[in-house]
This record gives sequence, C-alpha cells and structure tokens, in this order.
Amino acid sequence: MPTVYYGSREEPGFELEQSTDLIVIRTFSRRSVNSTIGSVPTPLSAVLEDGVLVASYTEAGVEIYRVPVGAGDPPLDVRKAAIRAFPDVQFAGGVLIDPTSRMPVLYTENIFIKFKDDADPDQCVTAINAAGLKIKRQVTYADNAYFVEAPQGTGQQVFDIAADLLQRDDVEFCHPELIRQRSQTSIYSQQWHLKKTTIKGVEIDAHANVESAHAITRGEGVTIAVIDDGVDIDHPEFGGDWKVVAPRDATLKTSDPRPKDASGTGTIKGENHGTACAGVACANGSEGASGVAPKARLMPIRLSYTRGWGSQEEADAFVWAADHGADVISCSWGPKGSNWWEPKENSVASPPSILLAINYATSKGRGGKGCVVLFSAGNGNETVDNKGYAAHSKVITVAACNDQGTRSVYSNYGTSVLCAFPSNDFGYEPFDHPNPLTPGIWTTDRTNSAGYNDSKIYKGDVAGNYTNSFGGTSSACPGAAGVVALMLSVNPGLKWSEVKELLKRSCDKIDTQGGNYDEKGHSILYGYGRLNALTAVTLARPEESTPVEVTGYATFKVTYLSGMNVRSGPGKNFDKVDPRGAVAGSEWQYKPETVFRDSRGRLWAEVKLKAHTGTGWVLVKDNLGTYYTDPKIDGPRVTPTPVPAPVPAPSPIVEYASLLLTNNGGSNIRSKPIVDASTKLGAFAKNTKFDYRKNSVFKDVNGLVWAEVNLKSPIRGLNTAWLCVKDNLGNHYTDPKIDAPVLAPANSLSVSREGNWKFCSECGGVFFAGLPSTQCRSTGESHNFSNSPSLSLYKLTPWIEIDSENLGARIPDVRAANWAYCVHCQGLFHATSDAKPNECNNSATGFHQRDESLKDGNYLLEIREAELPPEHSYQECGYCRRLFNVSKNTVCHSNRGGRHEATGMNIPPYYLLS
Repeated sequence: MPTVYYGSREEPGFELEQSTDLIVIRTFSRRSVNSTIGSVPTPLSAVLEDGVLVASYTEAGVEIYRVPVGAGDPPLDVRKAAIRAFPDVQFAGGVLIDPTSRMPVLYTENIFIKFKDDADPDQCVTAINAAGLKIKRQVTYADNAYFVEAPQGTGQQVFDIAADLLQRDDVEFCHPELIRQRSQTSIYSQQWHLKKTTIKGVEIDAHANVESAHAITRGEGVTIAVIDDGVDIDHPEFGGDWKVVAPRDATLKTSDPRPKDASGTGTIKGENHGTACAGVACANGSEGASGVAPKARLMPIRLSYTRGWGSQEEADAFVWAADHGADVISCSWGPKGSNWWEPKENSVASPPSILLAINYATSKGRGGKGCVVLFSAGNGNETVDNKGYAAHSKVITVAACNDQGTRSVYSNYGTSVLCAFPSNDFGYEPFDHPNPLTPGIWTTDRTNSAGYNDSKIYKGDVAGNYTNSFGGTSSACPGAAGVVALMLSVNPGLKWSEVKELLKRSCDKIDTQGGNYDEKGHSILYGYGRLNALTAVTLARPEESTPVEVTGYATFKVTYLSGMNVRSGPGKNFDKVDPRGAVAGSEWQYKPETVFRDSRGRLWAEVKLKAHTGTGWVLVKDNLGTYYTDPKIDGPRVTPTPVPAPVPAPSPIVEYASLLLTNNGGSNIRSKPIVDASTKLGAFAKNTKFDYRKNSVFKDVNGLVWAEVNLKSPIRGLNTAWLCVKDNLGNHYTDPKIDAPVLAPANSLSVSREGNWKFCSECGGVFFAGLPSTQCRSTGESHNFSNSPSLSLYKLTPWIEIDSENLGARIPDVRAANWAYCVHCQGLFHATSDAKPNECNNSATGFHQRDESLKDGNYLLEIREAELPPEHSYQECGYCRRLFNVSKNTVCHSNRGGRHEATGMNIPPYYLLS
C-alpha cells in the first residue's frame, strides 16, 4: 500500500488502500462525464450506467464513480480500459482510499518538497532535477520549499519518489500532493431550481436565486415543520443531532415520523412524498442534495393518507407544530382534484376544525408572532380559490413554474395564489404545451431504493437515495417554505402577516406576455411572480433604526453577519440561554450601565431575553476593536460578579461503575464527546446498561456532561465511546444521575494548581483537559493527547506567591520568570532558582529537568506593569509559545512578527497567577 509521510523521516507515515470499486475519470474538455450524455444513451453512458458519482472536482474535470463489482459485473480493469478508449477521456484509473474514513484520496503526480532552511538553493534545484522532477513553483511562505511535478504517467511511483527524497539529510519534508473532498453544504449541479446550471449540456436559467441568498444565510436558527406522509429521518441529508426536532406521527400518536403502513407495524412502499418535500425545504446538502434552507431544523409530522383529507389528525399536526417551536409549516396536500388533462371546476369547503387549528398556529405560534403556513396550490389545472385550505386567507399559497420560466401545465391558479416556485412539468400537445428541459426537481428520496427511485441512474442516483423527478406544487410549496426560513433567519421578529407582505415584493415577474398581471402586479397563474430568495432575504433584514431609551434600557442592532450567541454570563464559557441567538439584524434592549470590558478587552452588555423572561449577555465588541452592534457601544473595565464555584463531586471509589440509560428516546454513542454527525457511532435504546469510567466525566463548553463508556463489542474498531449523560437544560439521561466532577477545589484561586492540563502532540500547546473537544491550531480539529506520557494530566507548578505589601520586590523575579517543559513529567515548571521547589513526580532525582531541544527552551511570562491584574489573564501564544498578558497588546517573538495569538484553549482559557 502507498505510504505518505507528512512529517520528517523519523516520524511514522500513514498508508492508503487501493479501492476495489472506485474509478477516477478525467476528461480533456474538463466537462463532466454526465454532461456528454444526452437524452439518447451513448457508449460511455452504457459503461457507467450502474455507476454512482461519489466525488467531483469540476474545475479539474475529475470525477470519481463507484461501480458494482459483484458476480456478473464487469471487472474493474475492463471498465477502465473501456472508458480510456473514448477520445475525451484523458485518464481513467483506480482510486486510493483512506483506510479509516473509507473516503477517496487523489494524487496528482505533484510533490511538495522542503529542504532545510540552511540548504544551498542551487543544491536544492540540482537535487530536484536529479530526481527527474520539474519545478512548478517555489513557495513564498517557507524557505527552500517547492511544488514539483513528476513526469506524466508516473502514477503511484510518485509515493516512492517522495519517500526516497525524504531520506536525504538536507530534506525536511517531502510528500505527494493529495486531494480529498472538502466537506461543505453544497448546491448540486442537478438542482437547477436553486441556481443557474447546465444539465446534459443544456443551460437552465429559471431558478429562485437561492445560491445568492446563501451568501447571507442558510436558515440558521429556524425550524420548518413538514406536515406530510412519513419522512425518512435516517437519510444522511437529515443527519446531525441538531437537525430533526420534535418529530411526530399525528396519526399513530408517536414520536416516529418514518414511513409506515396503516397499522404502524411496517414500512409502506407508497409513502415517499414527505421525504422529498422535506429535502426540498431543508436537506443539509452534505451528500447529494441541498434544500433551500440547509441549516434550518426539520420538524417532520406524519399524516397517514389512509385517513383522508379533513381528519382530526390534521388539526393535531398544526397544534403540535405551533406548540413545539415550528417557525414555518409546509403542507403539500389538499382535497383530491381533477386530472390536469381533464380539468373540472369544483368546490371543496374546508372544515372549521382544521381552519381553527391553522388560525391557532398563525396566532399562538412563535410567541404570538404566528407560524408562517404555506400550502401547495394543487395539481388539477383548476382554480384554487374554492379548494380547501389553500384558499384560506391566513396561508400562503404556492403555484408551480417550470425550467423555462412559464407555468407548469398542471398548476392550479386563482386569486389565492401568492407566488410561484420552480418545479417539474410535462409536455402536452393538446394544450400546445412544450416538453420541459429536465425531468424535475432533484431532491432526497427514501434511502436504499425504497422510494421513487428504485436504484436506476436515470431516476436519480444508483443507490436510490435521491430522485431527479420530484415535482408538482408539492415541490413548489416546501421550496417557498425554505425561502421563508431564510427570511426569518435574518429577522426572527417578523410576524407571519409581515412575511406574507414581503413575499409579494420578493417575486420576479415571469412570462410577462402570458401571465396577465393586473394593475397590482398579481397574476392568477403566478401570484406576484417567481420567488427570488435573495430579494426576500434582503427585504426581510431590519432597516436601520435609532436607539431609543426605554425605562432605563437602550436599543442596539446586531451588525455581525452570522449573528452571535446570547449567554447566561459575560463570557464564552457561559451557557447559551436564547435558542434563537442574536442573529444578524435583530434588535436587543440593553442596560447601558451593565456594559463592561473583560480582561481580554472584549465588551459585553446585558440584554433582555426574547425567548423567555430574564436577561442574558451579548458580545458587542471584540478585543481587536471590531464592533458587532450598532450603535458602537463602549464601556469601562468593570469586573462582573464572580460565578460561584460548583460543589466538588465525590471521588470515585472504583475505576468503573454501572449506569442505566433512562432517556425515553434513547441516546447516541459517539467517538468523541462532540455533537457532530461525523462522531455518531450508533444509537442505544432506553434501559441499555453501560460501564463507565468515573474519572472521565466532564462538562463541555455547551454545558453537556459526558462519560466514557465501555462498549460490549467494538464499533468501528473502538472499544470505548462517549455518552451524553446530562444535557445543558439539566435533564439527566442516566441512572445514577451523573454530574461533572470539579476540576479544582472550591476555594482555589487557579486551576493551574491542579493536574488539569494536557499536552497536544499536534500543536504542542497545553490545553484544559476537561475539554478534549477544544480546537487544535494545527489540525483544526480536537486536540490530540494520545501521545501524552501515560495520558497523564500536567500541572502548572504554583511557582510564586505575590505579597501585596512587598509587590515591588517580587516583580523583577516575575519579569525574569521562565517556564520550561520537563522531559520527565512533560509539565510546565518555573525554571528560576528562587522559585518554590520544583518537585517532579516522574524524575529519579525528584526535580524537573528542562527540555533543551525545544526552541528557546522556555516560556517567558510577558509583563509590562508593576501590578498583576486579579483576572485570569494569561494565555499561551500559538506561535512563540510564551505566556502573555491578554489585556496587553504585546509583540509575538516568533519569526512571523505581529501580536501574540492565543492557542485553542477553552474554559478556563487563562493561566491565573495567584
């Protein structure tokens, strides 16, 4: 297996495996392989008919396909040879994969090589040429460093070339250029309704301008309720513990909204509609389809279609949504209408029992501002004005338009239509209606071919997780609901009626010849036009306002683009207390006299909470002078009321103890104590028993309490995993009711007196061990303390005592104070002779020994004044590795210059000198 060495030659490398079912293809034209496949099958499409596109690098013209390799399938080498025969195919070959993540890793025949800083540049060039390599460019961010190119066709020998060069005494680093797919929320090329795109060589420009709106918001902080048939909440696009909230089966009165039969005992083939609707509204966009509001939360509420239209369950669904925090309610259903090719005018009255439930949602939801309720206009090619709930004055009715910017042939019409949103269409010669350019809307389908797509590539993807032909006003409605979610994300204070009025102004006029818009700009076919998401978000953002003093309070508006958290206290270590947060454009009332500057130079203000009674704290200015609010608030340095120290937890009697999972919904087991989709190993049901390591329990930055538990059998090679035992609302998930231990005595002035710090082998920094999830500067992920000696906790030796009456005599010692790493215990200790005794528990002599191999050897405590502030005010610089006073704008001692920059430590982020 190829081996890659990212470190020096003394450091271990990592191996890559050869995939048995992946093929990478690069075209000379840099066009997608799919773009060369028209509506008529080609030989190339036949070779890849059963392949699934798993990764795409558009600018390079590179795509990776997974193909079946079972009995009866063509061998991989045969497929590659067949693909190479096509004139536009530059390369078709095998793929390496990461053995841990199983994700593809591409190599480019480029190599990065860095010679040592003191190497002769001419000798560097000579060595590169002697290896048969060509210099592509010399980098400017490091000395004697180059990107070089191997001859075309070198293939996997590039790994051997890099490994051989790394053996030279004058080479510091050398490795092939490896490309992995970047994880992000994406709008995919098939999703023509969200952006201008090209499908099968045809340009489609009939979108709702969603991609542009995503530059401002993706729907953060908003919940969309999709009332429909079952939703496949196990779909990867609905992954992440934050995504699905308050799920409900309104028919069976359970919390499981998945597709199922009438009795609830098994799945049913026909319940595909809800999954597709939910995907159009808010799919994450992490795997293959993005919703209009990918960062919005999803509240799936199942209604069984076997119960018919007008059932009490419909009313229950609206009440559930309003009572459980839904901001937007999307409903792609109504009374049965005509066949669109045989339209008939008929009227269907709405039962008051349901209308009253809708009124309840629009009056009581969102704290009285009202849920925004949307209904599809219907697919009968008939008037909607006398047709069920879509004609109700308190809902927003959405029609469908097609990929050519005209009406979809089936879409209902009428004065009740407020707007149109892109969807599918059909050609129909008797109506002189042309064929559409696309099959329809690309969105989520029930996984593993259980839905519309039975694993046919022409129906979506070969795995059967996505469909390319969803449509009707059923698709238009959740699309418009996603736009509403984007609006509420930037301005959660909008009432439902204000949203409706803004939507009228957020539409683009389409089909101006056939739309018959009246003097008010309304068309019975399109309402006020096709929704433009960017216009809607722009109009929804609050206008500039002048702060007004109200009974001791003043008003500010949040100007920080992505918004901020509202916390229980003035600092990032406090709990979040307002679930919606201080989103961009929102206004808050604050007490001017509460504004203070903390020890890091940040300004905080106490504000009135919106989600419930009480107050919280918002950051108004950071320590770089950047204001997050308007007006630009400033304030004196005031020390906030100290937070009482928690009561110490009892010491563990044994290393392991037993617990019982009591959470009614069960709980997830994670590879790391982080609420992230990538860490999820599996779910365990209520009453599952575990053995947990008592001294592993800790409380993270969000207030969640975690414990490390033994797995009865390994999962993904792990024998232990992490279980959340208490959430940040105080709910215990286990019996006994476990809480986080205290990492410092109640009366201690500093955690530095305790063994609570670990050394990160990646960034070389020391971080608070109660929070293993804090970010490492080198990797951008969690700190790695796997190589810490014996996994021991480090102790910052309490090296000095400040005598307030004799402060001046001690200051020279403080200014000269050097902290060093001990080679025995790997702890930080004060390295001057007149400090307290420097005992070392790991040394045979009992004394610390300085690690002289570290650059500069020491950590210098920076101090510029004859007074030690009482706050926790020292951090480690991530560049020069010295401790510095965060309230002072001191200079970094590394070659980069500039000011100090703290490492990725978190609560408590400071070293307190006591």
